[in-house]
Amino acid sequence: YVGVAAVPVVVVAIAWAASDKRVIKTLVAGAVGGLGLIAVAVRNVSIGAPAFGERYPGSLTFEGALSSLVLQWGEYIAPSRTTTLTIVAGSIVGLVIVLGIWLAVVHRNAAGMVVGLFVAVYWIAILVSQVGTRLDVVTERFGAPVLASSVVLFLVAIRSVLGMASDQLAAVLRISRERALRSLGVALAALGVLVLGLSVVHTVEFVTDGNRQGIGLASTSASDRAVVKAVTLLPTDSVVASNDPWQVWWSRGGVVLDFPPSRAEWPSERVESDLAEIVDAASASERVFVVIDEGARASMDLSELESAGLRVQLLESSDGVVVAEVTSN
Repeated sequence: YVGVAAVPVVVVAIAWAASDKRVIKTLVAGAVGGLGLIAVAVRNVSIGAPAFGERYPGSLTFEGALSSLVLQWGEYIAPSRTTTLTIVAGSIVGLVIVLGIWLAVVHRNAAGMVVGLFVAVYWIAILVSQVGTRLDVVTERFGAPVLASSVVLFLVAIRSVLGMASDQLAAVLRISRERALRSLGVALAALGVLVLGLSVVHTVEFVTDGNRQGIGLASTSASDRAVVKAVTLLPTDSVVASNDPWQVWWSRGGVVLDFPPSRAEWPSERVESDLAEIVDAASASERVFVVIDEGARASMDLSELESAGLRVQLLESSDGVVVAEVTSN
């Protein structure tokens, strides 16, 4: 729901720009802009869920979330596949964007200030969400809605820096400002070619590796995992519960349940919910196979299944994979 960060920015912009009926226009903008989020919240509440869906405590500290954000900024211009300086590039991008916002404020550029407010509110919302809620680390998907606005501020800052730098370079080398500006332009163009080259290299490597080894769950490295070999030997019509459910489902299909995660990392509500699904499945289908990959997400101990009234029979434990048959007492 992070896109809702745009709503208060639009409301502020309309309130600022309106010359008449400011209050009415502002209220209408806020109401219309919030319709999507309100509709989702009402739907969730109507089925007995929290307004914004299930939320679990975040696993990242503020420093960790900020680091992942800076790293993602760096991926745009210096992909980690091609260089070890991605975090440095990301820090530079962040500073330049902040400079762009500052310049818009200093020059009292109304449009620039609105764009800057949106960029600031959006990225801050991402950070707060990651710290307060368990989300994936910052990805291109999260950054897409604010990418264009960030690029605008980046270019505004670069243009301003070029102007100031050409004045200083002209004074130091005693050349004309135009010549200094051209020289800096050439250097900037060369840097742009380097960035573009890194992106091309990244793209070629990604496509080549994907073509040769596959991607994600369909990659050869995933197919060679011990957990995949273990689940392919199970009866095709059986229910499986695993701490790596996506990989298991991709490998065999059928019904795959989430095996309860560790109570040390997840709230009891989530653990009990997953446990209840396994109990129900064992009662309905007579047995459930549990497949635990020690290299995947930390999970609940098998002994807790027995405490829940289930019978657990260990079938295999090798190569970091545990397979057990769970039946109802």
